[in-house]
Amino acid sequence: MFQQEELEKGAKFYVTIDFHSTWEDIYYTVNPELMCNTPGIISKMIADSVKDLPGYEPNVRPSPSTGISVTSNSSFFHTYGAEALTCEVGDNTPRDFIRAKAVATENRLMEGMLRC
Repeated sequence: MFQQEELEKGAKFYVTIDFHSTWEDIYYTVNPELMCNTPGIISKMIADSVKDLPGYEPNVRPSPSTGISVTSNSSFFHTYGAEALTCEVGDNTPRDFIRAKAVATENRLMEGMLRC
């Protein structure tokens, strides 16, 4: 976690991802109408990673809220301006697909971060 003095020196949080397990694969994103330190990096990461996962259609659920809530992605977004994502992995999602999706999204996120 950033220390307060780092933030005062101009350090920025760009992206935060929170992982969970649930009944289905879901990407919970911040309301796309809100501006952050890296606008669109998460939506581009998801869209680009789909190119690496033939036949996969991501389940993306943007937050309808524009205000802070108790979720981690809302908290990091409103506190630090970081684009945030909660990534839910389905309990019954095949482990080989989870691995492939992790590699694809990791690579696509790093490509986006290199453009920042």
